[in-house]
Amino acid sequence: MSSRPVIFISAVSKELHTARDLVAKTLLNLGYEPKWQDIEPTEAGVLTSVLTKWIDDSAAVIQLIGKSYGYEAPQPDPTFGRCSYTQYEALYAKQCGKKVWYIPAGEGYPCDTRAEESEELRQLQADYLQSIRDAGDLRHWFNSAVELENIVLKLRDDLAKLRRRYRQVVATVLALLVLIAAGTAWVMQEQQQGRDAITQVRQQNDKLLQAMHELPQTLNQSAMAGQGEDESTRLARAYSALETKLQLPLGSLEKELPAFAQQILARSNASSLDRASALFATKKFNEAESAALEAKDQALAGASQSIQLAIASLELAGNAAREQIQYVRAIKHFRAASTLINAQRDPLVFASLQWSIAAALDANGQYREAVDAFRESVSLYQRQLGADHPLTLINRSNLATALNEQGRANEAETELQAVRSIQERLLGTENPVTLATRLGLASVLLSQGKYVEGEAENRAVLIVAERTFGTDHPFVLTNRNNLALALRSQGKYAEAELEHRAVLAIRVRVLGAQHPETLSSRMNFANALYSQGKAAEAEVESRMVLAMRQRVIGPEHPDTLSSRNNLANILFGQRKYPEAEAEYRMVLSLRQRVLGVEHPDTLGSLSNLATCLSSQGKNVEAEEEYRSTLSAAERVQGSLHPEVLQTCYNLALCLEDQNKLPEALELVKRAETGWQKVLGGEHLLSQRAKKVLARIQQKLRDQQK
Repeated sequence: MSSRPVIFISAVSKELHTARDLVAKTLLNLGYEPKWQDIEPTEAGVLTSVLTKWIDDSAAVIQLIGKSYGYEAPQPDPTFGRCSYTQYEALYAKQCGKKVWYIPAGEGYPCDTRAEESEELRQLQADYLQSIRDAGDLRHWFNSAVELENIVLKLRDDLAKLRRRYRQVVATVLALLVLIAAGTAWVMQEQQQGRDAITQVRQQNDKLLQAMHELPQTLNQSAMAGQGEDESTRLARAYSALETKLQLPLGSLEKELPAFAQQILARSNASSLDRASALFATKKFNEAESAALEAKDQALAGASQSIQLAIASLELAGNAAREQIQYVRAIKHFRAASTLINAQRDPLVFASLQWSIAAALDANGQYREAVDAFRESVSLYQRQLGADHPLTLINRSNLATALNEQGRANEAETELQAVRSIQERLLGTENPVTLATRLGLASVLLSQGKYVEGEAENRAVLIVAERTFGTDHPFVLTNRNNLALALRSQGKYAEAELEHRAVLAIRVRVLGAQHPETLSSRMNFANALYSQGKAAEAEVESRMVLAMRQRVIGPEHPDTLSSRNNLANILFGQRKYPEAEAEYRMVLSLRQRVLGVEHPDTLGSLSNLATCLSSQGKNVEAEEEYRSTLSAAERVQGSLHPEVLQTCYNLALCLEDQNKLPEALELVKRAETGWQKVLGGEHLLSQRAKKVLARIQQKLRDQQK
């Protein structure tokens, strides 16, 4: 072991190699061994490990700072962010606890040559110098060779302390070598443990940086799982997924990632994308979106374009927009990213973008476009990863949701049954992922009018879900809400009201009064009240939900239109026919444009309008609307769907009022027979149709007398 401590001299060679040579000469005269690394552009991509070894082997670092930024690695450093190789030398040394002396060149110092660098690089170097000044580490400036030599000579006392410590280490090592070989092994082990500790810190920082970059898309995927989770639950699930993927201790990201993100934001040399990701991780979504778009512009600017960086930036911008419930902006960002790549060149990246586009379209109520995007994503994942891969199965579940929302419940059931079969085979019947699919399947059964089957499936899932998640978990609340809908669909109104009231109370407490899931519960609760004749109370609830939804998600969102339709139903129930008719017409017009003329919700609006017209004695106009509804509904939903049978029943009443009794009799027979088959003979609708059937038959007998 040499008795001369090694001092590493850090500088941008082309700019300050003369100054560096002078420092090296002075150090030699003082009894130290100077070392440095000339950095050439041909070495890009391999220098970090080389520099790390040189710094590890040095006792201290002297850094000469000029105006030039110098060369940098192809990708930002996981620990220090974007920095030049020269900056990295000092940053790494300081992280290792080594002494670093910063000596900047003044304006009067004649540098060797200064490479032409972009304004961005010059600013990065200026920011680096400012960060050192802010830390209080700048004490000496030099404007000439004499001043530089004097500065190094003035470090004699500090260097002497370093030499004494170094000599003590050398003496200790030599003594141990003489006395016992095991002593040497112990010292070497201690040194290795120190290096191992540094390596562990670097590896941990690498994982935290990766988690920070992957958090937005992981959250997006959590939202697409469709379990109705509040923000904190969804974030916890995203953290858990990342901890599993990156092999981090469970619960560590919740404690460490926000603080790590704040450290990134405090660095003046952090890359634009790192800064945007850190803003997202600290829930500053609007700032994150803006910063991500700036990162995209930088990635595409100049000769050295980075398409991958631009895609990552746009994807981050889209996810930040989603978190702000700005779905139109999210769709725009995701689509912009998809134009920079194609399915042939990088199919998995393209599939992920199609998934993001589809989810944003679905959240914005654009179900038809969402189905197309989900289908493309599913197709790509199946070809690249296989039919059993989790990403393929999640995409198929999302596709089924969009199909159901588009009114294509039979196709949705086919998709979900296939997904369920695979998940039960791979994961088991009680796995949370399998339960989520079963819950989606129960909703589809309700959409098909299979209310008894839907109730049974909801109850079966609820038993397992409460045991697995606890009674207040969002999944359990969604399960209970769906169960209440199944009960109400079968005429079990009092039982349904109790379920809706319980779910609403928990969601207000856990999620807040304006959360979309809370608003859905309030609308369902209002409907339950209306079903039991509590119309005035139901109207108050319905108007409050409508006002909140108009403010939060916009006046034309499908959920807002459902609230308007719900209010119209309640107004109708109170015989406020003109007001109800106006609402029905407005909702019908908007649904025809937003959802399409044959969407089940649109057909429901058409049927509701016809009923309202009939109640006002406008039977001719009502009959026309009923016939239009029946023709389209039979084509879309099938002849035995409860809503189709309801239209038959309503048209029969309309015809009865016009004394068109033979056709009315045929229609009410069809409704009564169909409801008995689908709902059972004891159902309220079956009993009601039976009474109307008897009444019309009696009228026909009276006419024949």
